Amino acid sequence: MEASAGRLVLSTPWKRHQRYVLEVLTKFGVFKEGEAPEDLPCTPSHASEGRRDLEILQWLGAHRGEVGAWVALDGSDLLQRPSAARLRGHVVRPAPGVGLDEAALEEALQALGGGAVGAVASGA
Repeated sequence: MEASAGRLVLSTPWKRHQRYVLEVLTKFGVFKEGEAPEDLPCTPSHASEGRRDLEILQWLGAHRGEVGAWVALDGSDLLQRPSAARLRGHVVRPAPGVGLDEAALEEALQALGGGAVGAVASGA
């Protein structure tokens, strides 16, 4: 998160488990102990749970002018949706059973205009 100056926005189903997500992210050093936010921003609750692509696009529309670069990390294939043209270049699909590995992280940082994973790990 620090390497990209990114913010985390939860979508379905993660937004139902904010406390757990915050606890895990703190445990893995995304947030320093005692510095985690009270709540994480979430996509609109009225969005269709079966269409995370629309949840993401609704959130982006509601925050127009506030968001420069963005990336969606999602296990489903968001690029198979009718909204694919608006999502292309912003979607990273971590490998099932693996999660956010170095390759997925590299792809996410590239979408955000960031550097390489090695540079991030070394603080360069």
